[in-house]
Amino acid sequence: MAREMDEETFTEEVANTCVSLGLALIAQFNDPDVRRCVYSLLSSLATLKTTNMVSQLQPIVNYMLESLKSTEGVKVHYTAEDNPALAHFELDDTAEEDDDEDFAGISIENAYLDEKEDACTALSDIALQYYENFMPYIEECYQETMKLGEYGSSDVTKSSLKALANFTIAVYDYNKKMADTVSDTALKAMLGELVPKFLEQVRTERDRSLAMTALYCLQEMLDSIGEDVLKVSDDCFTTIVSTIKAVLCGKTACQDEDEEDEDEEQAEYDTFLLEYAAGTLPLLAKIVGSEIFTPYLAQFMPHLVKKCKPSCTSTEKSYGVGTIAECLDMMGGDSGVPYAAQLTPIFLRCMKDPDDELRNNSVYALGVLVTTSNGALAPKYGQILQTFDEMIKSEKYPRARDNICASTSRILSAGHAQLPVQQVYSLLLDLLPITQDLGEYETVCKCFADCMYTHYKPMVAETMPQLLVIITEALKTDKLSTATSDKLALMIKDLKDTEPERFQTAMSAVPTDSPIWSLFPAGL
Repeated sequence: MAREMDEETFTEEVANTCVSLGLALIAQFNDPDVRRCVYSLLSSLATLKTTNMVSQLQPIVNYMLESLKSTEGVKVHYTAEDNPALAHFELDDTAEEDDDEDFAGISIENAYLDEKEDACTALSDIALQYYENFMPYIEECYQETMKLGEYGSSDVTKSSLKALANFTIAVYDYNKKMADTVSDTALKAMLGELVPKFLEQVRTERDRSLAMTALYCLQEMLDSIGEDVLKVSDDCFTTIVSTIKAVLCGKTACQDEDEEDEDEEQAEYDTFLLEYAAGTLPLLAKIVGSEIFTPYLAQFMPHLVKKCKPSCTSTEKSYGVGTIAECLDMMGGDSGVPYAAQLTPIFLRCMKDPDDELRNNSVYALGVLVTTSNGALAPKYGQILQTFDEMIKSEKYPRARDNICASTSRILSAGHAQLPVQQVYSLLLDLLPITQDLGEYETVCKCFADCMYTHYKPMVAETMPQLLVIITEALKTDKLSTATSDKLALMIKDLKDTEPERFQTAMSAVPTDSPIWSLFPAGL
């Protein structure tokens, strides 16, 4: 409920009462299941702006640290016992056996393992939300979480890896705001330890789910922290690239072709592993820029194109198309020129696939390809827009419909000189509003401000009533960049000054709670 309800419903009073209730339950009942339920609740409450955990942060963290350190539920086993549960744990076969030849190892009751897993998750969620107040606890939490890999439980290890990544992101957020020496030193130390650790696990870990988690953590840090991740060492970027290449070529330990008895779940992890590896490439492209990444994209392109073949699964085609599109989008400029002729028929074909997400990715990819191809696809603009028009008549998947709208905006912005602008602009307005992929309002509104208003102001003035309602919806999402919001504000003020009668009429249809009204505090 805390994660799903809006903050007007899940009020500050309710949220803070839940925090107190959770702590009271832990104090009253010495039960791992009670503790883990409370930890999950606290993790959810931390995401609400109405929750204020600052005053109770110390007891919350202390309880969770106790769970991480606890040896409750640990049982020592000897060779005389027949305990198949021991097969799930890595046992030290040196020192203990020297001391006692009958020692077989340890096991831990599932409830206590689950408690550690949930404590890990909750601590890292709270650290991300309350990073300024969490700094006094970050070192101990980080060190205790690092030790959890020794338990031999895959689920606990995965939770600990994600928590370590989140702790590092929390320190980065704190350092970005405070810029002090202590947090800067801590951030460098954490990155210096974790980045090599994650890369090593991707290459050598035989458990697919752990290798996938390590890739996920690396992605999260690249996305949230950026170039500081690549400053760990002089060869960090090339090491990451070579690791990604190893995954895509099936050369890591968990992709051993000789492994027998592969079940359906492990095969699914194989696909996820490839998706995560490919998903790292756009992040690298964004960080290092087009000039540096161009030769690397050329190396990966044959593999990504291969995954778009008709014989591949929809999942493979989807991540192939999506990764290409995101890389080109991040690189910008003329990055799509070398691939325009090769990729256009692939994307057009994939737009007709029965799989929703593949169609969605293909529409997005085609729009990005046009934007980054410097007019190379001008002869194809009509065919592409016609395909969009045909697709929208039967398309039921909301995100694909939203991307048709966004890609039409991209094509209009990039190729307006070669297009029947009035017709395409009318099509764009008819496709709006965006319903699910709200981030695409940024693309649409940039088209309004940078293309249409700059070059075709009379068309914009004629459609003011519809346009202002659309801009209202876009501004309400908080998905627009500051630059785009500022451009829209200038456009609207200029329309008021240059087209006062039309503007007055158009504003009569704009809801009173629209952010547009705040541009005119003195009234119209």
